[in-house]
Amino acid sequence: MFDGAASIDGSTADIAATLDLPVLLLVDASGQAQSIAAQVHGFATLRRKPRVCGVVATRVGSLGHGEMLREALEETNIPYLGSVLRSDDLTIPSRHLGLVQASEQPDPSELAAAAVRAVSNGVDLNAILDLAQPLTPSKMIKPMPPLGQRIAVARDLAFSFAYPHILDDWRAQGAEIKAFSPLANEAPGADCDAVYLPGGYPELHCEALSDANRFMSGLAEAAARNAVIYGECGGYMVLGRALIDADGTTYQMAGLLDHVSSFQTRKMHIGYRQLTPLQSDIWTDRLRGHEFHWSTIQDAGTDAPLFRQTDARNVDLGPTGGRRGSVMGSYANMIDREPARA
Repeated sequence: MFDGAASIDGSTADIAATLDLPVLLLVDASGQAQSIAAQVHGFATLRRKPRVCGVVATRVGSLGHGEMLREALEETNIPYLGSVLRSDDLTIPSRHLGLVQASEQPDPSELAAAAVRAVSNGVDLNAILDLAQPLTPSKMIKPMPPLGQRIAVARDLAFSFAYPHILDDWRAQGAEIKAFSPLANEAPGADCDAVYLPGGYPELHCEALSDANRFMSGLAEAAARNAVIYGECGGYMVLGRALIDADGTTYQMAGLLDHVSSFQTRKMHIGYRQLTPLQSDIWTDRLRGHEFHWSTIQDAGTDAPLFRQTDARNVDLGPTGGRRGSVMGSYANMIDREPARA
């Protein structure tokens, strides 16, 4: 709620207060009863004082537990709108970088159905709808410029971290988006003038990617005709010479950039980034993004860096990423352009 880039800037509380939006607070109530009142009071009155209009308790042990929570919240004058009972049917497995994605679940519809039952049985949905209000954006951020006119976008279990708003912005600016699957050994279209390899989990599919000869040949052919090839995070790893998996096995990758990445040597990298392009032919503005990965660079190689980056507190983190001609990438995931300063 209050976790942001620096201080609480950019946090949910900051955004809600800035846009005067009502907040529905979901509280993990496992292991507590009356203490929920103190927790909710703190969330409603801490800095920026977000307009908390209702509370839903989750991981509630029983109907009796829910009644205890309702009584405890009466003195806060914030409506208690119901509870979601604790259930193994609502558990989503996790791994490094977060939850296992819906596309990898054996039957995500079962989880969705269980969630529908839990929420509809225990939560006052009509009261939540009554609290909602329309959002009127005050201004639009300039969209990210498309990488090309016809952009081949990798999309499968190894490349699944593309932000929809970026692809939508590219389409709105007239770009044609064509998805392809490296894991199915598909090559980017021969008519594309740009290739986008987003983040994902290539470290879990090293052998399949290394053996995907049509995919790798297609990347090389795109580079040979000077198509823009951009990889971020997982996509950046695949553009390098090699990727070392968790067991220490080295797999050859595209070799269009010179670095070697390793998932055997792990270190968490997480945080917001401000990215200054070191060449202005693709991006002319400073960009904003974030890093979230466990893999490391085993060998940086000899490529020219792509960006100079700072963190959310404007601490200089030095150069990052790599570029060789029209091929480029870095661990940073782009989010948007940095707004012009007044």
